[in-house]
Amino acid sequence: MWWFRAAAIFSIAIVMAGCGFQSLYGESSTQDVDGDLAAIKITLIADRIGQQLHNTLQDGLNPRGKPARPLYTLQVKLIESIEELAIRQDETATRSNLSLRADFELLATSDSAVLVSGISLSTTSYNILSSEFATLSALADARRRGVRVLGNDIKTRLSLYFKSHRG
Repeated sequence: MWWFRAAAIFSIAIVMAGCGFQSLYGESSTQDVDGDLAAIKITLIADRIGQQLHNTLQDGLNPRGKPARPLYTLQVKLIESIEELAIRQDETATRSNLSLRADFELLATSDSAVLVSGISLSTTSYNILSSEFATLSALADARRRGVRVLGNDIKTRLSLYFKSHRG
């Protein structure tokens, strides 16, 4: 029975190698991709939630601080919308969706050429409660969760860009 498992694992390894699968954070590319990410300057993003996204991106891309000589500039435009759901008969909402949309562009600092652009989306839900303070706390938590999703998505997409443009 052990030989069946070994054959299955070997078959999976051959299929993965044949389809061009490469680990994004494999040993050989981790330092290269991390170095590219650390060379990104993040421009200011409007509003308080934009500051939160900026800080999330800063922590993910530049964990050792802002680059002294940035090679790239990341510009992000953030749009927030709230949709009320679960409407009672008295026409009050009990649940809402917070949708965040981040339009981003990575520019080369040398000539301002757009290297990669994209849209990152996040939708998080929260309860509307009878206490206004509790509702505001739930909304703030939904924003934190949404910003974390956007930050992780943008970082992953930039990492894939740098990985694919590494020889």
